[in-house]
Amino acid sequence: MWYDQLVEASEGFPFDDFDEDRFGIHYDQSTKRLYSPIMENHEEGSGYENCLRYTGRYTVFQFNGKEFVKAGEDGAWWLNPELRNYKRTVSNRKTADGIEQVDLMADGTLRRTFWKGAKTLDDLRYRP
Repeated sequence: MWYDQLVEASEGFPFDDFDEDRFGIHYDQSTKRLYSPIMENHEEGSGYENCLRYTGRYTVFQFNGKEFVKAGEDGAWWLNPELRNYKRTVSNRKTADGIEQVDLMADGTLRRTFWKGAKTLDDLRYRP
């Protein structure tokens, strides 16, 4: 687990409820893609400038038979593909009714997505 994920547990994923292995490097056998988390520095004045924050986005590498070649960036592989177009995940939380995710979009606006009845990250593959 990344150090900063422990720091951000109060404002990000509640790690006791979600599969924390999802936040490391992930190889998707069906697509032969490797997902490596993109980290960024905390904003100045936050008190955490010397540690990295998980953005919720990944560098994607495609296996071409001999090696992995960078294929670009994408949102979290467990999300519905229509929802992977964010700049950074602001927060995720599990409630009694489902899972909520708030994302910072490229234009600076926030997007709130809610999956009613969702209990695991796998449920986020479906449309909210």
